[in-house]
Amino acid sequence: MTPTMAKSWTRWTLMLLALFNPGATEQIPSCASVFGCLSYPVATSCPDPDEFWSPTAVLGGCCPGCVRALPLGTPCGDAFVTQTPETSVTPCAPGLVCGLGSVCRLNTGDCLSTHHVPPDTFDWVPQCDSRGRFEPKQCRGDQLNGRCFCYSAEGERIFGSSWRNQAQNMTCACSRRRAELEAEGSFDVTLHCTPNGNYEQLQCDRGVCWCADSQTGSQTPGTRAVPEDLWNLLPCYNETLHGTQYLRRCESVAFAQILQRKQFIIRGHTGVTFTNTLCGYDGSHGRYLVEGQEAACTWQDGTKIDPYKTSLQTLAAMNCNCARDEKLFALSGRTLELACEGNGNYVPLQSRNGVLFCVDPDGFVVAKNVPEQTNCAQFIFGASLCMNNLPHKACSRRRNKLESEGRFDVTLHCTQNGNYEELQCDSGLCWCADEYTGSVQLGTTVVHESLWQLLPCYNSTLHGESYLRQCESASQAQKLILKKFNTRGTVGVTFNEIPCDYDGAYGRYKVENGVVYCTWRDGKKIGSFQIRSSMLSSVNCYCARDTIIYKEASIPFTLACGGNGNYEYSQDQNGQLFCVDSDGFVVTTEVAPNESCDKFIYNSAFYNED
Repeated sequence: MTPTMAKSWTRWTLMLLALFNPGATEQIPSCASVFGCLSYPVATSCPDPDEFWSPTAVLGGCCPGCVRALPLGTPCGDAFVTQTPETSVTPCAPGLVCGLGSVCRLNTGDCLSTHHVPPDTFDWVPQCDSRGRFEPKQCRGDQLNGRCFCYSAEGERIFGSSWRNQAQNMTCACSRRRAELEAEGSFDVTLHCTPNGNYEQLQCDRGVCWCADSQTGSQTPGTRAVPEDLWNLLPCYNETLHGTQYLRRCESVAFAQILQRKQFIIRGHTGVTFTNTLCGYDGSHGRYLVEGQEAACTWQDGTKIDPYKTSLQTLAAMNCNCARDEKLFALSGRTLELACEGNGNYVPLQSRNGVLFCVDPDGFVVAKNVPEQTNCAQFIFGASLCMNNLPHKACSRRRNKLESEGRFDVTLHCTQNGNYEELQCDSGLCWCADEYTGSVQLGTTVVHESLWQLLPCYNSTLHGESYLRQCESASQAQKLILKKFNTRGTVGVTFNEIPCDYDGAYGRYKVENGVVYCTWRDGKKIGSFQIRSSMLSSVNCYCARDTIIYKEASIPFTLACGGNGNYEYSQDQNGQLFCVDSDGFVVTTEVAPNESCDKFIYNSAFYNED
């Protein structure tokens, strides 16, 4: 082999190593002991009741052990309440999070949460590996009719399944790797997985092709990685099986769609939209097909599975598991005895011979002999817990935390009730977000901010051509100008700050010519509420804004505002004296004439005095 060829083969091999062994290119914890961890024991119990097993307890996060922490249901303090359990510091045990009500609750995104589930609470909980992570393969049911599914590291079901009696060699390694790459923002991954989530023998991705081990995806010993235009020279290539092109029919359509969208955006045509083409990790057609204003469940060959469909407004809740299982069972010579909803999902509350029972989204029975009107989510691990574990207003809390840490370039968008808007962009990345957690929606990916209009949650009418709203754009421009002045050594320049709400609307006030005015969300002044800018720190404009909120809701507004737009603490209605707090809520009706209301209001000036 010539030196040039040797370098070429080395380059392809290194690219392949980085693709399938990401740890080889990342820093890993350095164990304090030269012996490292002796083992990762299967047993996860600890001798003391206030200690809990953790896979990263000792040796710089390398090794498992027991840690002292708060158990499930224990008060954990308001300071630790979090909406991002994966990055939070918490006094709660591993697998728990300081959640709603300031108590330790199950963090179902962490497999260690299964260690805290009381016995007999759920019919099934996910299995964890020896490092406390979700097992890629999760199996349900008996050996004859049971099934195994592939799961992501976050505990979400992903592509790949098999009958349990055929799953001995099922690793889900390919499905797990594809899910990881897509979660990192790679929307052009072309790894091919088998129906059970393993690797197909011939693989191409990132311009490289190789013969792969089915269980690990690593290069088959004795073979080489080659550039993609030489893929048909590989010993695992089969002309009958693979044909003349690596991409399958569905993938070709999806990739052409992505490239066309990108070209339209580059050329300034942002109003062009396409119907998203969903493909499985084996290159087959995905769970559903969008046509017009409806989505229909589809089989692997792209044919519709009648009569299962739904409107685009409810697409996020559609999984087509039941519709697809009907087809799968029929092809396997079995009969599916469960009922499907109109959208192709399993009906949660099922009936057989007059007996009611609950099934989960995968079609497995989780509770028997239940009464009518039963909420079956209470019997499904993760389903009944997600809404209760994490506090609402998570987006507002997250933004407030980031800004308190000194990040003033945060561009997360919150709804008016403090939850996450569906489309989010921040730190150069964009994604379709879960309303309550802000995490990436299942089945979607993260993209660079320049490709935000490719996301399935993008709506040209709703979002327009710029992610930043009018107030945010003005505020960001102001900050960039200040930054340039500071960079050039001109530090004396100041601007009147443009405050914006967390949804990008105008904030509660604006400063003009030394005067602070209360403003509505459109930036317009509210009545005559104003005060000198030297008094800005005392202004909240809650009362001024509430006058508009109440008016829009056709509710009489009966409280008095101060000239600065704040609520007057001392109120008088028809001779009845009472006190309200800064939010306008009554805190006491037992107040004497000329008595200060401050002492009845938490965090008022009364409690700040020495």
